[in-house]
Amino acid sequence: MAVVAATIVAEFPASGATVPMTAALAPTYEVPKPRGFSTNAGGTFTATYDTVTRQLKWSLTFHNLTGPATAAHIHTGAFRRAGPVLVPLCGPCVSGASGTVTLKRAQVNPRRPWYVNVHTSRNPSGEIRGQVLGPVLPLTGGPGGGTTTSTTGGHVSGTHLRCCPSG
Repeated sequence: MAVVAATIVAEFPASGATVPMTAALAPTYEVPKPRGFSTNAGGTFTATYDTVTRQLKWSLTFHNLTGPATAAHIHTGAFRRAGPVLVPLCGPCVSGASGTVTLKRAQVNPRRPWYVNVHTSRNPSGEIRGQVLGPVLPLTGGPGGGTTTSTTGGHVSGTHLRCCPSG
């Protein structure tokens, strides 16, 4: 069943705002449709974004994939549309992976929705996907790095980032 939500636009102060976000990942959201997936496959992406430092602290869990996760990324793209990689998260990946990335100013564009997907050998374009939901991020800060540091374990709680159809 598809649920459509209205766009949420929230203003955050340029100093010290932390924006929580999340995505529920499932094979039914992936484009193109994955092959031979389990209907029980899924996952959760949670993160917080600091509008001053432009640091995104993230955590990713997943289960019941067709094989080991070969990679996971944040992409830009509208619901049920494939888009380019914005931030590589891990590869290969284990459920419970987490990390921190400093985003470049151009990566934080409120007109470009994000989604997260997890890839496997059987589904190299992605096996599960979820649109990142919640408040729209403001453009703050100057040019910055783009290095991701991945670790295992640890979870960051979050709510939603950008609103769009959720399933």
